[in-house]
Amino acid sequence: MNSQSSETSPQLAQVPPRGMYAALMAGFVFAGALVAYGIGVRGSSQTANLSALAIVIAGVLGFAPSLVRLSGGMQTWGLLIFGASMARLLALLAVAFFFSQAGGIVRQPFWIGIVAGGVVVLLLETAAAFVILNRFDAVHGARPRAMSGSVQGSLTES
Repeated sequence: MNSQSSETSPQLAQVPPRGMYAALMAGFVFAGALVAYGIGVRGSSQTANLSALAIVIAGVLGFAPSLVRLSGGMQTWGLLIFGASMARLLALLAVAFFFSQAGGIVRQPFWIGIVAGGVVVLLLETAAAFVILNRFDAVHGARPRAMSGSVQGSLTES
């Protein structure tokens, strides 16, 4: 029974923590929107609202790794996180450019808010992905070393 649980644990470790990642991304986008709003409010209320809204709209793309299921386990999931992050940043620039054409916004607080909010989301997402993928590597990497130690021990005994 113990060997059966050790055989299934690597398969369970291959499943990305999609729900946890989605919850983290919601918090990260909220934090980025708060930063953008806080900086944008120095211009006007419309500047603050549009800069926070741009972070939220572009932040929707950050949820792609929690929704898309690809074969390949955690390594493929890590690449999906990277791709979603790049897509989110490009979408943020497009949405921000569109919103910057609106009247009544103060450009400097708007763009500084957009950049600061986007950087906050990017840094938090990168740190979370790094921690999640490193935990996977620690669990996944510990099993082959333990097996190689038992094989090496059996070779020295004979």
